[in-house]
Amino acid sequence: MRILSLILVFCLSGSNAYSQAGAIAASASVDAVISDIRNSVSELISEAETSATVAGFSFATDANILMQNLDVMAKELSGKFFSDLNQSQQSILSNATQLLSEANRDLEDRIADADGVISSLGAEISRIPGVDDRPLLSKYSPSYILNTEAAYDLLLSGSLLNSEKSSLVFGATPCLLVSSVENQARYRCPAEIFSTGANEWVTGELSLIKDVPWYMFWADDETYSYKIGVMAIQEKLGDYELKVWERRNSENRVSRSGRNGHRNNHCRGDSGQVWTYRPAPNCTIDVTSINVDHSKSSNSTYNGVVNASGSGFQVRGVVRNNGSCGPFGVPRDGRGSLNVHARWVDICPATEEVELPTQNGELSWLEDKSFDFPETTTKYMLLVNQVNGKVKAVDKTSSEDWFTTSYDVNTRLLVFKPRKLTDAFK
Repeated sequence: MRILSLILVFCLSGSNAYSQAGAIAASASVDAVISDIRNSVSELISEAETSATVAGFSFATDANILMQNLDVMAKELSGKFFSDLNQSQQSILSNATQLLSEANRDLEDRIADADGVISSLGAEISRIPGVDDRPLLSKYSPSYILNTEAAYDLLLSGSLLNSEKSSLVFGATPCLLVSSVENQARYRCPAEIFSTGANEWVTGELSLIKDVPWYMFWADDETYSYKIGVMAIQEKLGDYELKVWERRNSENRVSRSGRNGHRNNHCRGDSGQVWTYRPAPNCTIDVTSINVDHSKSSNSTYNGVVNASGSGFQVRGVVRNNGSCGPFGVPRDGRGSLNVHARWVDICPATEEVELPTQNGELSWLEDKSFDFPETTTKYMLLVNQVNGKVKAVDKTSSEDWFTTSYDVNTRLLVFKPRKLTDAFK
């Protein structure tokens, strides 16, 4: 339908040389009609070849064969006018006007009908005098392959394809003719033909041979050539870069300090002092960090740090007055004193989010990929660099054009699953 739609657009355009009120004029040159159809189809082929869709791949291969057969048609009908065509040939072009009512159909629907239309047109071309007795290719399949280690079979359809001398060559690499009958031939092509390293069209040349009868020993066989294009999709779907973050136990070191002091009253005896220092709740003391400054009166004693552990420490001393008291309690002594300034570090438990080393690798159309995360995983980011240049970032269960991912929070398992090519290139 897509090709006939192009024919319709052309026929209903402003080209009055052979378009009148939606019908091809009897005086229209067949050469001109075919030329303009070729131009329109050629533009559409370019779009289809880069569409990255299964329908586009299929249309591109069929339309390319149609283009080459249009050349055959143009050669055999050169110099004729529309009125010179037989009823069947005129019908192929005239019926295009009936597609006007289908112009609003989805493009996918038109492409779905393209094979039937191309086959009909190919059949009509094969009946043209001068063409009806020569080998003619109408289509081939598949239009795309997933390149693997195995050889690849190409199935050709047409007429008079049963010559064992026919050949199919991609570059310098020939394919093996497996079987041929009048309307069908099968070639087996080595995998190396399609190992291009990139997703791209691989073009070969098909040579169809018309064997001359044995009694025409003086004549050479006739050769008719076709260009064959196949979209080779490589096994590599893309590259991945996986970043994972996990929760790790850590510690915070918190500087602490405390001041304490004591001063005796007059006429007081020795006063022993013990000051206790403890860490903050849920923390421990780094005993190596304990440092105490002190000041005291001349007769007082500083006994230092005792009982130091992670749960606390003590600072001890004795405060003594200077001199003695007079009769009847008259104060004649100097008041004793001891002051301390303790410093230490508390070690407090904490957690932190740490990024693990990035994982890199390749993704294939042929296999699923699983990633097992640590129990302490807090988050992840999977960057998929597809071979078409698009980058997809995944951080949960997702559904993308080329693949899906599923993440199980209980097992901490991420599964990357490529789609079938027919789904991926929809």
